[in-house]
Amino acid sequence: MCSELYKFPKILPCLHSFCLECLESRVAKSCGTLCCPECSVDIRVPKNGVGGFRTNTPLLGLLDYVKTVRSIGTGSESECDGCHTPGAIARCTECSQNLCRNCSIAHRNLKVTKGHQLIPLKRYVTSSDIELPQPSVYCLTHPQNVVEVYCNTCKIPVCMACTAVDHRVPEHEHKYLDEAVDNERDILQKMITNVKPLKTSYNAGIKMVSEELENLREAYADVQEAIDRHTLDIIQRIQEKQEKVKSELRAVVKGKSQVLRIQLDELTTQKCVLDSVESFYETITRYASPAQYLSTHAMVGRRVNGLLANKLDTVPGENSYLQFRPDKVLKQGIGRIETTSVIGGRSSVSGLKKNVKIDDELTVKVIPRDRHGNEIKARDFVQVAVKDPRNNIQMTDLTAKKSGGCSGNIRFQYDGEYEVSIRVCKQDLRGSPCTIIAAPPSGTVRKFGQEGAKAGEYNNPWKVNVDGGRLQIADHLNSRIQVLDWNGRCRKIIDCRQFKSPFKPVDVAVLPGGCYVMTDLKAVVVCDEDSRVISTFGKAENIDPRGVAVTKEGNVLVTDWNAHCVHRYTGLGEHLAAYGSEGSSRGQFQRPVSPVVNSKNEIIVSDMGNRRVQVLSPTGEFLLIFATVCSGVGEVEVPRGIDVDVNDNVYVCDTNGRVVKFAKDGTFLMEIGLGMFSKPTYIAVSKDGSNRIAVTELGKSHFKVMYL
Repeated sequence: MCSELYKFPKILPCLHSFCLECLESRVAKSCGTLCCPECSVDIRVPKNGVGGFRTNTPLLGLLDYVKTVRSIGTGSESECDGCHTPGAIARCTECSQNLCRNCSIAHRNLKVTKGHQLIPLKRYVTSSDIELPQPSVYCLTHPQNVVEVYCNTCKIPVCMACTAVDHRVPEHEHKYLDEAVDNERDILQKMITNVKPLKTSYNAGIKMVSEELENLREAYADVQEAIDRHTLDIIQRIQEKQEKVKSELRAVVKGKSQVLRIQLDELTTQKCVLDSVESFYETITRYASPAQYLSTHAMVGRRVNGLLANKLDTVPGENSYLQFRPDKVLKQGIGRIETTSVIGGRSSVSGLKKNVKIDDELTVKVIPRDRHGNEIKARDFVQVAVKDPRNNIQMTDLTAKKSGGCSGNIRFQYDGEYEVSIRVCKQDLRGSPCTIIAAPPSGTVRKFGQEGAKAGEYNNPWKVNVDGGRLQIADHLNSRIQVLDWNGRCRKIIDCRQFKSPFKPVDVAVLPGGCYVMTDLKAVVVCDEDSRVISTFGKAENIDPRGVAVTKEGNVLVTDWNAHCVHRYTGLGEHLAAYGSEGSSRGQFQRPVSPVVNSKNEIIVSDMGNRRVQVLSPTGEFLLIFATVCSGVGEVEVPRGIDVDVNDNVYVCDTNGRVVKFAKDGTFLMEIGLGMFSKPTYIAVSKDGSNRIAVTELGKSHFKVMYL
């Protein structure tokens, strides 16, 4: 193990010898176990440790001889084993010790050693007729005694003390060492003789195994070379197939690119022509004299008419869909290129509706078409994704139809907005994505909110408005506007506490650019969606503002509670006109509350003090009065909030506990929500065909949505 001369060698049961120190180190590293380093046999360690293994005494004698030879060979004096000083001149063959002159004399004179043979060291290491002396063997039981007899019963040499104690006759048979060694040598000789054929067999086996191992190495090299050759052949064939598929890919991309590039060039050219026409028009408009203008305007008109008559198609003539479908088993090559000529802008869809009821099921049919408008089979390239009001997204399974195209069913489990996206090859079809509103049964009323200051909570809410599918509620005592969906979820808050002056909104509307215009009984404020004030107006007219509405041209209408009129402003606050005065005649008002504008830009006002509704023209002239005072059918007692639907029907909140619906000419149509509302004050009517109204109630910290 240490590759040095043995130091106190120990014999293992497998007959391999190692230094005591090396064995102790190995056992310590292997946690008390021992495996022979030579033959890998597991060895049981004696209870008293590796020191319990037998000492290799023959090897010790040889080691002494080697050490002596090395010492003399180097010219140095050997150390005396008696006095441990240099100058050894003789060796005692009995004690196996090198002795100096003085120790040699003493050795001959001592009674116990005077019979020992002393040999000069030089003769000891050079003469061939001298038998190498071996060190004495000591008794295992009495380590201080040299063994003198052989216990034939126990098959071990013992000292004389053992013959009187543990190896007494007649139980044990004793023999002298010389007699016993001859007998045991004969026995061992016969055993060795029997082993020799086995050795011969092993030698032959070693030769055959070595040859087989060499053959295996050669076969390994041959097979490895064959694998490499075959792999290179496969790689070459795969690369050929790879190049074939890439060639197909290049051809597909070349064809698609050619169509798209031609279309891009045409559109770019026409766009440049339009820029040129527009530039020429601006030039003659700004700089030409009347005569010059009139001499060229006809030419410009003809050019414009020509461009309008030859409009280019802006829908991409090809799609960018490309997929590689690998062949994992490589039967038909490495795979194939998947593509299609279907165009989303040319394909059509039918069966969609804007409004449905809960549990309705729509059958959607998609007709995939190419750039020429021809119907093609492309069901696998069509995707119909539906996002429900809970933001879950589901893909609709499609079935190919014999009549052409493919179809799938969409079921509406919850009320609210569904976003339906229909795409082919990542291109949206015309009208996609679209919103479908699922409503519960008619007459269903749902309440949203409670008292508080968190999002979706209210403190004395006033006006409710609808714009862009979102509700805006003037959360009066919380000094804010809450923007919500029809399911009561707060989407945004306009915080009026960020204004320089205290502001508690009572009404709100939305300008065309997305800014909010609101009133608070003192002034009119326009702010953006980040609550930054853009303008404040109304103080110059000393108004007492209540309701607010926005006309189609972006003017702001504000009812004046004290002046009993309706003011008209620009979106930036420039005063344009005032309609009406105090009184009960046509065109006069008594405490007007809410204005609203219909599709004709006519102004409809709830004239609360006169208990009626008045309709004015877009320029403020009187047109119509309806819902005169009373609480009978078709009449209102205290009209406050007012709104119109997409058909210009008028909905009036009567704080007598109902909402009354009138036709645009003032004809009574129906009463809504009897027993459902407690003093309804303001109303917002959906404009998306979903037939919903949102209503706030006097003194309540919530709002209600009713499905009509």
